[in-house]
Amino acid sequence: MSTEIVITLAALGIGVVLGLIWYGHNKENERARKALLVASLSERAHRLQRLLDMLPPAYVEKDVKLLLLIQIRSRLEKLVDLAPSNEKFKKNYDGISAQISETQSSTAKPPSPQFKTPEEAKETKKLLQDLTKVIESLATNKSIPVPTAKKYLLNIHKQYAEANINYSIQVADQSRRDNKIKLAIHQYQKAIAELSKNNQHNAYTDKIAQIKGILNSLTGTGEEEQQDTSGALSAGMKELADDDESWKKKYF
Repeated sequence: MSTEIVITLAALGIGVVLGLIWYGHNKENERARKALLVASLSERAHRLQRLLDMLPPAYVEKDVKLLLLIQIRSRLEKLVDLAPSNEKFKKNYDGISAQISETQSSTAKPPSPQFKTPEEAKETKKLLQDLTKVIESLATNKSIPVPTAKKYLLNIHKQYAEANINYSIQVADQSRRDNKIKLAIHQYQKAIAELSKNNQHNAYTDKIAQIKGILNSLTGTGEEEQQDTSGALSAGMKELADDDESWKKKYF
């Protein structure tokens, strides 16, 4: 065998080996990219599902629930395409699709927003902060129109405000029954502050007047005198209310 043939065969052999190494390297990179994508999609779908499961129904209107479910389904659909042999992905995809159909056909009205404890209010606030971030992110990515996102956020704001109002009135009423007059006045004042902030189109004018009447009966003074004698209490109440509003200012 001539030297030229040996050199040619050696070069071809080296080329084949290098080609196999390149092919194997690319396949490994592809598998790594696929694994990262599967992990990322799974984490996002799980995070959205967990948020949806933990949110009290009163704060998730039908359209927002559908929005979250559709976002979860889109991720599961990609997971099924990436890993068709994974039965868990297919099962979850079918389950979410069924939830979407059920939600679309549902005519049930959500319950009234309500808190039973301050701890529940804090936990709900955290969940709503996460929900607003998701909605804002979808608007930024043009997954939903900005006006639609604003509508959803305003409704979340409204529901949370109503829950705060209901809780303050609930505590105030119980304090009045227990003859804890100072605490009752404080909570009624807090409810009035929240109602006044959200009194667009005079939606809460009658409710504000009703609570002011209760305050008047508790203090035995007219409205102007009541405001003067409870100035320190009102200042403390305003500080609490402003602190509670801080997250809304950030996300709305």
